[in-house]
Amino acid sequence: MLGRHERWTGIVSVHGIDRDIEDRRRRRVPRVAELGRLIVAPDRQGRGLGSRLLGLTESRLPATVTDLRLFTGEFSTGNLRLYERFGYKETHRTPTPAGYALVHLSKQLP
Repeated sequence: MLGRHERWTGIVSVHGIDRDIEDRRRRRVPRVAELGRLIVAPDRQGRGLGSRLLGLTESRLPATVTDLRLFTGEFSTGNLRLYERFGYKETHRTPTPAGYALVHLSKQLP
């Protein structure tokens, strides 16, 4: 729980992507979501806000979502540790023109 004068300082963006399933009424239902951004302001890092934001994001996804995907830079060791703690597994890496790789991760949701 945040203290009385402490504020959340972060951004979370989740997007559905094209992998859908159809329910009995032939309606398209998102099965895979992509975490587009999870950002904590630099002066607020190291206080568990990233963990809280990620946990809240996962807990509020529609029940139809079974796979959550994201990526981060290979040198973002803090991000990689966070995602590993939450059960994300590396799926692949893609090189960037800047000379580093993006690490793609995925987590199967219950």
